[in-house]
Amino acid sequence: MRLLPAGGVRRFVRRAIFYRGLSRGGAWLGLSAALWGGRRVRRFFGRTEQRVGTLRLPPNTGLALATGVPASRRQRRRARRVARRAGAV
Repeated sequence: MRLLPAGGVRRFVRRAIFYRGLSRGGAWLGLSAALWGGRRVRRFFGRTEQRVGTLRLPPNTGLALATGVPASRRQRRRARRVARRAGAV
């Protein structure tokens, strides 16, 4: 029998601190604001860069890199709708 949820200890502690902060206030409220506020700030300002891969180039070889802008929610939804219509026709 598991005592903690499947999400892990960190998730359980965050949730417990959040609810204690709302109900009891005081130091719990400050701790809750620090944990949840930091997470929201990171999400608002974006994620950190991720290494996709490495490549060792021989001397005198050029490399061109390009980055794409991720599609917005509206663009993804429109693309799904167009794909569904194309498959149905």
